[in-house]
Amino acid sequence: MENYSVLQTMTLADIVGVFLILVIALGSFSLMWIDYRVYLENHKKKLRLFDFIRKEQLYLFLFLMFIFLIGGEILLYSYL
Repeated sequence: MENYSVLQTMTLADIVGVFLILVIALGSFSLMWIDYRVYLENHKKKLRLFDFIRKEQLYLFLFLMFIFLIGGEILLYSYL
């Protein structure tokens, strides 16, 4: 079996695409975090990880599925 690398088969367009996906993912996570911080200020609550997960569980699920699908596509493409 040959040695496969994710970066071995990536062109400039692939690298730009991955960069844009990461920027979108980071931007969506930061917006989710800002929404949670506003919620904390309005309800006079302390920062808790469990409360954050419970309040933002739909967005976290979508974020993780997005990362899973994109990561799977990148790995699948690198092996073809």
